[in-house]
Amino acid sequence: MAVQPIIEVHNITKRFKGLTAVKDVSFEVEKGKITGMIGPNGAGKSTTFNMICGYYPPTEGRIFYKGEDITSKPAYEYTKMGIARTFQIMKPLKNLTVMDNVIASAYFGTDPAKNPREAREKAMEILNFTGLYDKRNTLSKDMGTPDQKRLEMARALATNPELLFLDENMAGLNPTETEDAIRLIRRINESGVTVFLIEHIMKAVVSLCEKVIVLHHGEKIAVGTPDEVMNDPYVMEVYLGTKKEDGNA
Repeated sequence: MAVQPIIEVHNITKRFKGLTAVKDVSFEVEKGKITGMIGPNGAGKSTTFNMICGYYPPTEGRIFYKGEDITSKPAYEYTKMGIARTFQIMKPLKNLTVMDNVIASAYFGTDPAKNPREAREKAMEILNFTGLYDKRNTLSKDMGTPDQKRLEMARALATNPELLFLDENMAGLNPTETEDAIRLIRRINESGVTVFLIEHIMKAVVSLCEKVIVLHHGEKIAVGTPDEVMNDPYVMEVYLGTKKEDGNA
């Protein structure tokens, strides 16, 4: 039985003053799954993410969320639709505590808090879920990279999303921190949230994703399971820097 897509991207292209950053890319993100997007720097991954998340419209093509055309929807309407995202460069409210950062997010989304008590209860639940409860009174600007990345996810989760976009949430993490992040993302998905992620840490991609989309020079060059993609000769050449020679494994 086919899994229903939550996101359908139809032939999107993005040009910036004549420069084509993304060209004729199509794919689907299945509901309830973890889908990854990989590719070298400059491949068009973030541009694709930003188009899907409403930060700028595609020059050509259409984007559908649960069957609805959202191509022209502005980014500020996304939380109400059940879509949340994190940023590669963390954007916490630096002079607020971890708790207050999450409380602020709890007033938005598909089931926004109606009063301060409700917002605080929701924030406490999210902080426990993400492992940040013990740091709830810490100013976000005083935290290290791993905790700030976790806070990005906590703030996104406070909006009660159906679909979560993660933009390189494991960049800059050591192996232990990466394992912790993988476990949290898996728990988020198991709670019923569909996850679509950009990631350079291949261990995370292989461990988490059921489907991987590969971009190169703004074009989709492969799609499949992590194993299929990692063994694609063209992907190995352009992304991993290796090339399978005839007769060699």
